Amino acid sequence: WYYKIVQIMLVIKSIETRQAYNIPNTPVDEMGFSKTLLNCLKNYSRIKGLHDILYLRKVDLRNIKQFGKKSQEEMDRVLAILNLALEE
Repeated sequence: WYYKIVQIMLVIKSIETRQAYNIPNTPVDEMGFSKTLLNCLKNYSRIKGLHDILYLRKVDLRNIKQFGKKSQEEMDRVLAILNLALEE
């Protein structure tokens, strides 16, 4: 139950952060990802936009099928352009 409470607190914190900084929920199709990364994210059905990506940590992304080191580097690069980053 402790894990669930921590998870809920992290979700609330991330929602408040996105609202505080007014981060738009840009669809993944419009974020400039390569076709390989885009297909990888689309196959992981929970990821539709930027807000969905920001819910995840780098560890979560590494568990997605076909999401490797190059995909992680590309994701980091695109998020850095937006002055955003994922938690380790």
